[in-house]
Amino acid sequence: MSEQSARTIIYLLRNDLRYHDNQVLSWACQNAEYLVPLYCFDPRNFKETNHFNLQKTGPHKLKFLLESLADLKNTFESKGSNLLIRNGKPETVISELIKVIGKDNVSLAWQEEVTKEKTDVEDALKAL
Repeated sequence: MSEQSARTIIYLLRNDLRYHDNQVLSWACQNAEYLVPLYCFDPRNFKETNHFNLQKTGPHKLKFLLESLADLKNTFESKGSNLLIRNGKPETVISELIKVIGKDNVSLAWQEEVTKEKTDVEDALKAL
């Protein structure tokens, strides 16, 4: 390895839990020396909504999410990689990862979302 810093991209997966036809993942693979695919079980997605008093993530959605993550993890493993899965707010989890990797050595990637809650997370990540 050279004296220069390695370029690590942390790719935050959210609703884009596909390996094939995932443009951001494809870009990250092409541009990273090291890729850290990451999914966070954000506790905010498992709270009740204020508007209708309904769960954001009900049992059927959770089952689909778990199956999708298991499939994606198996796909990464078959390619010689892995999927990092953590509990916590993405901005907190990624901040901790950046401390370990080093701020100068890391870039972040994610698929942009449109809801206020998701763009708030993106704004927090941009501030890291």
